[in-house]
Amino acid sequence: MLLICASALFAVGLDTTVLQIAVPALAHDLAPGPNATLWILDSYALTLAALLVPAGACADRFGHRAMFATGVALFAAGSATGALAATAGALIAARMITGAGAALLLPSSLRLIRRSFGEPKQRIAALGIWTAAGSIGSMAGPVLSGALLEHYWWGAVFVINLPLFAVLLPAALRLVRADTAGPGVGRQQRRVDLASVVVGVPAMFGLVYCLKSATHLHFSPALCAAVVTSLTAMVWFVRRQHHLREPLLDLSLFRIPGLATSIVIVLGSVIAVTGVEVLLAQYFQYVLGLGPFAAGLRVAPLAIGTVAGGLAGAPLAGTCGPRAALRIGLGVASTAAAVLAATGELANPALVGASLLCLGAGVQVAANICSARVLSIAPATRAGAAGALDSTAFELGSGLGVAIPGVLAAAYYTAGVDANAGLSPALKAHAHRSIAAAFDYAAGLPAAQHTAVIDAARHAFGSATHICVALSGCLLLMCWAMSARRERSTPSLTASAPTAQPISTTSSR
Repeated sequence: MLLICASALFAVGLDTTVLQIAVPALAHDLAPGPNATLWILDSYALTLAALLVPAGACADRFGHRAMFATGVALFAAGSATGALAATAGALIAARMITGAGAALLLPSSLRLIRRSFGEPKQRIAALGIWTAAGSIGSMAGPVLSGALLEHYWWGAVFVINLPLFAVLLPAALRLVRADTAGPGVGRQQRRVDLASVVVGVPAMFGLVYCLKSATHLHFSPALCAAVVTSLTAMVWFVRRQHHLREPLLDLSLFRIPGLATSIVIVLGSVIAVTGVEVLLAQYFQYVLGLGPFAAGLRVAPLAIGTVAGGLAGAPLAGTCGPRAALRIGLGVASTAAAVLAATGELANPALVGASLLCLGAGVQVAANICSARVLSIAPATRAGAAGALDSTAFELGSGLGVAIPGVLAAAYYTAGVDANAGLSPALKAHAHRSIAAAFDYAAGLPAAQHTAVIDAARHAFGSATHICVALSGCLLLMCWAMSARRERSTPSLTASAPTAQPISTTSSR
């Protein structure tokens, strides 16, 4: 049982990071625009965030075995579709299918573990192995992706999981005990508010679409209408949650002192670390000219740091207290981001690797402590709802960590190319769309123009990356300031040992 659930989380972790190194290759073949590239990268995490809570309710109502098997099937179907995608739209749709499968896998596998291991010590050990599998998957993603891209086409990164799921699905159907208990006997008859799902999910995607479409501050009437519609739908969603007896998200928990701050710190820190990871994966290939495998190795210390932070969080909180540990984690992470932003070409592997290691470890410590505090602050009868808020914030942060830094980087890149005095207006018109478009366009130019376009694109993207990394550091510093404010206003809490949760654009929450 544990092997099945841990293997599923390994696949979820692997799939969330495996695509970052593949961006240059798929951009060359599919020629997506800047917005489409962002959708390819974050549609998985956004779908996972939007469907995580409804999927948990469905698992409680219809059975964890059925939802787990459905999640495996959807995940495998999305991976296969992504490998064969011939257009950016098809790849985005495939990533959304995969995200829906992951949303079913996470809560159902967690509940299966809790049901299979009744002894507290056994359950803690099983949950530790389960979450470690997700961390290992996210850590292995960039390296495996880089190794495959050295020899195969970009679609190969989606094929990695297919052999695993070919074994996992029949094993799950055979070994996982069926949920045969009647109502009130082992299965919660939790109502799923379909209206909240139907309105809330499109509203969230609509707001992200508006954010990405406003990259160059060109506000068309259609975009303004989309903004108004999405905001109206989101307001309706929030009001409905306050009036439901069984809300999809229990937003009334935000009235509890300290809980809202913890959720915001989780959201902000995950946005910051995800943005750094996604941008550097492209920076190492486009600006430094590294191959996919070498770029994957350069990014890997960030994931290694999340594992180290997950292991160090509980001892650190036990030694100096959870509040001090929270501030230490955020302080280390913001300092690491500042070092990266201040480093020239990021060509020193030791310095960059150490900074990424500290960044991942610091954010992981902070996120785990905040998650533990959310559960300790909330009443015992609402611990499940509090955990759902925390999980949603985490997954939403993973999606917004691609969208927000991606939009800013695209805007800074375009401004940098347009400001380059060494390019003619005709060359700028082709080069300022995206760095992938600039590289493809330069391939057919004479040597002198080729060099000019490539140099301008690299300089603009390098500057944009440094600016966005600096902004991520500022966001982490703001989280640190919030933790200091919270220390004065939140009642003393006992330090609960945080369970290691993988930060690197994936979650096992």
